[in-house]
Amino acid sequence: MPDTQYEAEMIFGYTGSSGIHVPAEVSADLDRLKKLVETGGKLEMREN
Repeated sequence: MPDTQYEAEMIFGYTGSSGIHVPAEVSADLDRLKKLVETGGKLEMREN
């Protein structure tokens, strides 16, 4: 179950008759946004 309306809408956009197929990039963005909210806007800088 999605935690927010934004997450629900993102998932719904990738839902069809064959099921839910959220691209890895979108899933990673949702996870990053959740962490941002949980940490009060502070994210660790990571090197690529």
